[in-house]
Amino acid sequence: HGIPQSRHRVILLGVRKGLDMPQHQLLAPVARPVTVKQAIDDLPRIRSKLSRGDSVEAWRKAVQAAPSYVKGWRTENESVMIGTMRAFAAAATSTTTGGAFISRGYRRPKKPTELQQWLHDRSLGGVCQHEARAHMASDLARYLFSASFAHLWGYCPRLDVFPPKLLPDHINVHVDRESEAIPFKDRFRVQCRNEPSTTVVAHIAKDGHYYIHYDPSQCRSLTVREAARLQTFPDNYVFA
Repeated sequence: HGIPQSRHRVILLGVRKGLDMPQHQLLAPVARPVTVKQAIDDLPRIRSKLSRGDSVEAWRKAVQAAPSYVKGWRTENESVMIGTMRAFAAAATSTTTGGAFISRGYRRPKKPTELQQWLHDRSLGGVCQHEARAHMASDLARYLFSASFAHLWGYCPRLDVFPPKLLPDHINVHVDRESEAIPFKDRFRVQCRNEPSTTVVAHIAKDGHYYIHYDPSQCRSLTVREAARLQTFPDNYVFA
């Protein structure tokens, strides 16, 4: 129905017997689903932050080091992945991490869609609550790998296909790829550009790994504004 999010719900309605109710037109499904890219691609490009010692130089160094984690992956796609990650790392030129308000407009399309007309508000003069979060350098490598994987093959990798050096240091994660014992294999989840997003939950602030931006060169999780757009909150809605 034009919502850029997969949010499956069952809604039960009861009508009192004998109540004279007018007939309402049902919502008509759209021909094609609205994608993540259509919802957020016009927002300003920003970079993520490092949780320790953040600076533009330190961030770029961490991103450029990420492809080295793929060495030893031992798959036929290793060289392709390393080359792709290096290309996106070289394109990681954003210097700003965003902010509570960015006083520059977004790229409004000449023929905005119905969703874009609902979201955009030119009177704002910029974008609210579009600020990147801070991540560990090792997580930046996982984000770059995951987003590059989705860019190449159109779907998000699960932990059981991660290179050994990129597996998180959790007690319930094992390097043995044949094991089915790894729970939550999708804990690092890219919101793929050409699909609706997964369900955006209220505790997104504590679960950035599940909401990785599809653009590898930004190497980050989604901002509050991007998550809000996927839930169809208009840009003039500010969260306290």
